[in-house]
Amino acid sequence: MVHVPYRNVNDAMAAVIAGHVDMFVSVSLVAKKQMKTGLVRGLATTGERRTMLIPELPTIAESGYPDFVLTGWSGLLSTANTPRPVLDKINADVRRAIEDPETRSRLLVLGQEFVDLDVDGFSKFVARDVQRWTRLVEAVGRDKLAPENQRPR
Repeated sequence: MVHVPYRNVNDAMAAVIAGHVDMFVSVSLVAKKQMKTGLVRGLATTGERRTMLIPELPTIAESGYPDFVLTGWSGLLSTANTPRPVLDKINADVRRAIEDPETRSRLLVLGQEFVDLDVDGFSKFVARDVQRWTRLVEAVGRDKLAPENQRPR
């Protein structure tokens, strides 16, 4: 496989549809729309579990590559010295909002799925993700990931 960087997901999707590249990793929301049109075919999802947006697609791990996990995520971060009671209150408020069925369904339409984590669970998740990407950068070599080697189309 040859990495071909694009400026944004729309340009990359257009390149796949036009046959300029064979495949790319898309965000579920964009992929789902294009899959429904029949212009592209989904092969697998990159998360640890199947996505609620396209539940019929297996994960890459299910497809025979158990160590392959590539997910984007969003989270709330604070300064390291934020008092624990403040963190717990923010976490409880956010979790309560996400549990609201109307809020959850509106966010799902925007492509947002949720993993229910408390403060400690999220901290461990971030630490694991940093370790995963650090191992990848070390394996590939920092010089190959340098900006001068990445020319977006």
